[in-house]
Amino acid sequence: MHRPANSSDLTQRSRRDPQRGFTLIEMIVTIGIIIMAAGFLAPAVATMFQNRKLENAGTIIATVLNDARGKAVTTKRAHQVVFFKDGLRLYMEPKGPKDPGKFLGDLERFDPDNSGTMSYDLHFARLKSEDIPRDLAVLVDDSKLPAEQWVVTEDDIALRFLPDGSVSFGAFRDVPSYLFRDSPPEGADIVIHRLGDNEQSGYLDVRPTGRTEFKVEERME
Repeated sequence: MHRPANSSDLTQRSRRDPQRGFTLIEMIVTIGIIIMAAGFLAPAVATMFQNRKLENAGTIIATVLNDARGKAVTTKRAHQVVFFKDGLRLYMEPKGPKDPGKFLGDLERFDPDNSGTMSYDLHFARLKSEDIPRDLAVLVDDSKLPAEQWVVTEDDIALRFLPDGSVSFGAFRDVPSYLFRDSPPEGADIVIHRLGDNEQSGYLDVRPTGRTEFKVEERME
């Protein structure tokens, strides 16, 4: 028959299974281990977020280029992607006197949060980021044209997508795709940088067919 536990039994059980908290030394050691682990992990986590930001910038640029190609094919009307220092903008070319061209949407920033940590070089136009214009050529003289009269001229930095899906570099040059395919790449039409970081860049290749490809690899200076 089971008998109720008395005070002697409880005392012996507490000795065999003591209930106690952390000592001060144990807490200090645990906190030290956590701090050391965080120190090792922090650079890796920071790099991961920086790489994601670089990948997002490449995705934004590639999306605008692909959108221009798709619209050119579906509308049977040439579209241009105009490059500015802070981003890109899509332009639909005029189809005739009664059907003028126009910009489609606003500026697409490759650095959406405007953090100032991203820049890009336009190798197809032989331009470094600091040389890329902020405005259309027709606006440089502060003529203050109404938005509906803004046009893209030969003096602007743009890639032209044709109704058959191909791209025309015009006065610019297509950086050969085989340079982009090397690993690490030796060249690309557009190269995106994280400012203050000399380790990695994003490389974007625009092929004559109008298709684009993007990758992030070690930077080649």
